[in-house]
Amino acid sequence: FLKLSGYSSDELLNRTTLDLHLHSQDSSRQKIIEILDSEGKVANFSCDIISKDGNPKNVMISAEILKINNVNSYIVASFMDFTSIKMAHSVLMASEEKYKSVVLNVKEVIFQTDAEGLWTFLNPAWTEITGFTIDESLGTNFLNYVHEDDRQKNTELFLPLIRREKSYCRHVVRYNTKFSDFRWIEVFARLTLDSEDNIIGTSGTLNDITDRLIYEEKLKHEQANMKAILENIPFLAWLKDKEGRFISVNSYFANAAARDINDIIGKTDYDIWPKELAEKYVADDNEVMETLKQRFVEEIVHENNNDYWYETVKSPVLNSMGKVIGSTGLARNITERMQIEQKLRSLNSLYALITELSSKLIQVDTDNTDNAINFCIQKLGEYADVDRTYI
Repeated sequence: FLKLSGYSSDELLNRTTLDLHLHSQDSSRQKIIEILDSEGKVANFSCDIISKDGNPKNVMISAEILKINNVNSYIVASFMDFTSIKMAHSVLMASEEKYKSVVLNVKEVIFQTDAEGLWTFLNPAWTEITGFTIDESLGTNFLNYVHEDDRQKNTELFLPLIRREKSYCRHVVRYNTKFSDFRWIEVFARLTLDSEDNIIGTSGTLNDITDRLIYEEKLKHEQANMKAILENIPFLAWLKDKEGRFISVNSYFANAAARDINDIIGKTDYDIWPKELAEKYVADDNEVMETLKQRFVEEIVHENNNDYWYETVKSPVLNSMGKVIGSTGLARNITERMQIEQKLRSLNSLYALITELSSKLIQVDTDNTDNAINFCIQKLGEYADVDRTYI
């Protein structure tokens, strides 16, 4: 008691618990007195006392009134320190409450089955996903809820676990719901063993991935459509990340680069084109990513050892937050158009020259014939881009 209370013998002798303010609450002291008066003894009464240093201690008090010669009465009492036990119990209760909160609120189903495959534990997520209540499900076989077309598959995937060839199993199957449809469920399970290493059941989680699979399928469909569009337009098409690495290209681009598509993905312009062209392409990409504006350019592309004119449009690629994550572009071969335009310009120049020379010759008099002819020859030489002309 001296160690428990922190007082010395001299400090305790001839003093009452009231003098020492030993009880943290007067009501507990009064309750002990009432029980002693009525029953003559107190057994395992839990209360808090205050030690000399002011720290509270949880104790279990047992006391009994002892009479000597039916005259003098004494109280014999024992104090058992339960402080550490109570603290450990409080920590345990808090931990259990936290665990219970997690189990009850997690969106994944947490389950346990016995060795026969009967549900022994399910958390509320089971009802949210399947519609079946916990009460109606406990004690029933888990296979009853697996889609009939997936039961054989599920059993086969479980076998390596049951045979202890694997420490866990993870697979995806369909689970029926109470609403006559099904959900795609990712199953994670481990064996539950007793102290003698015997299998007494399984435990694990069921994660509803239906929405994720629907999104992935939609994404695959959109990607397939996009690929079909890119492969069927007669343009070079590409997509790059922010560092200029190719993420995707179409077959027209691959043909222009004289490479396989898989050999282009992950590469940069410097790995594919001559240095001077690569530097220009990278500069254009950086400009559209910095300004967030499309850029239209007519540029030369070195393709199959020849130079061709391409009309190119480049655009920045933004994520849902409006942040630049790369660039994309389309380029169409305009070499034939450029050649036609050059021919038209040449023809227009020739027509203008013929018109000018005809006018000159028509208006010349006989005395200036030689000068007029020399003038025409000079103009024809300039048009033909020759050094000298003779007559």
